[in-house]
Amino acid sequence: MHPLLFLTALISGLFLFPASPALSDEIWDVAVVGDGPAGHSATIEAARLGLSVAHFTGGNHGGQISLTQTLNNWPGEPREITGSTLISRMLAVSKELKVHRFSD
Repeated sequence: MHPLLFLTALISGLFLFPASPALSDEIWDVAVVGDGPAGHSATIEAARLGLSVAHFTGGNHGGQISLTQTLNNWPGEPREITGSTLISRMLAVSKELKVHRFSD
């Protein structure tokens, strides 16, 4: 793996290890732990690179940011949005990219 990609993945909250076969018969290239924007970004970018991704999340879909009423100056978003809207958009992209999602 290219060192810059590894560093970017590490900063984004991406952990590179195969998922436990006990969870499924499939082994993934990447397992991501965390349901906030960093976790969702990591799953999206890994899937876009053509890697199979397992995303492990908690009970609060979207993490703390999903409770945020107003997000200003979010990269790529010219207007204010809510945290739940941001996470909904990220979830839609993850589903489109066929990310395997596991939650509590």
